[in-house]
Amino acid sequence: MKIREIRTYLMQVGAPPLSAWAADGSFGSHEEAAPSSRNWLFVRVVTDQGVTGIGECSGWPRVVETAVADLAPLLIGEDPAH
Repeated sequence: MKIREIRTYLMQVGAPPLSAWAADGSFGSHEEAAPSSRNWLFVRVVTDQGVTGIGECSGWPRVVETAVADLAPLLIGEDPAH
C-alpha cells in the first residue's frame, strides 16, 4: 500500500469581525468583546488501495498547512504505515 494523495482542508468557524456586520461598522458598542473565530486544519491521506485516513492538526493551522504542502511530495509513494 502506498500514499496516493495528501489533501488539506482549512476551516474557519466563528463570527466575522464587527465591521462585517454593518457597512459602516456600527454594529454593537465598542465596549463589547469582538466576536472571535477559530481555524482548524484537517488532513486527508488516500492510498492506492482506497484506504483513507483523516486527521486534525492543531497549533497554527495555516503554518501546518504550508508544512503539509511542502512535505506531501516527499510522502506520496511511501508506505503509510511508516
